[in-house]
Amino acid sequence: LFVLSIIRQESRMNPVAIGSVGEIGLMQIRPSTAKWLNEKHQIVGKIDLRNPIINIKIGTFFLSTLRKS
Repeated sequence: LFVLSIIRQESRMNPVAIGSVGEIGLMQIRPSTAKWLNEKHQIVGKIDLRNPIINIKIGTFFLSTLRKS
């Protein structure tokens, strides 16, 4: 429910939403953040933040990382 709430607030459930400073997709992730996380942790193969599955995988991994710190 927490992740669903974030998605609703950030993108209004629009997988191709683009934010005011370049955030993309359901969880509004910046491409530079996605690239950094993926290079460091190999979360997905190819980064396509408009793909809901990839966006949510990277977004939830990022939330997990923030929670641990």
